[in-house]
Amino acid sequence: MSLRRHDAATVRQLALEFVGLAGALGFPEYEGVAAALLCWVAWQEGRSDEVEKMAQEALAHWGRCVVHYSFHWLALWPLVAVHLSGGRVADAVEVSRQMLLPPQQRLPEELELAIQAALGTWDKCDSQGAAEMLGQAVELACRLRYA
Repeated sequence: MSLRRHDAATVRQLALEFVGLAGALGFPEYEGVAAALLCWVAWQEGRSDEVEKMAQEALAHWGRCVVHYSFHWLALWPLVAVHLSGGRVADAVEVSRQMLLPPQQRLPEELELAIQAALGTWDKCDSQGAAEMLGQAVELACRLRYA
């Protein structure tokens, strides 16, 4: 709930508590969630290098799950935002594509359409247009409480 309220201090505190619990239980899906939450906090605090590190850590944990973990967007939205702010549009596009792949949780229709429109613009070799549209998708994800 704190993530959806954009309460970074509480999310950080809960995520750090969750890291210890997740590690003790040995469930990679929980370890991934803890890393994704710390990734989001790093994004909120403007620590881009940490965003990338924690996102990769979350994805690595989820990659070890017996079943596919369907909530990669927890780590991917901050990663898209950091790639865009660093001018790495191709990386932001690649990360955005991952959110639309099965078995990922379906995002709200307007958010999926925003990502698809940006990807279509990229596929037409319009890097600047794709970057602008992905930036708008990140803003929408924030308004909808997915980022």
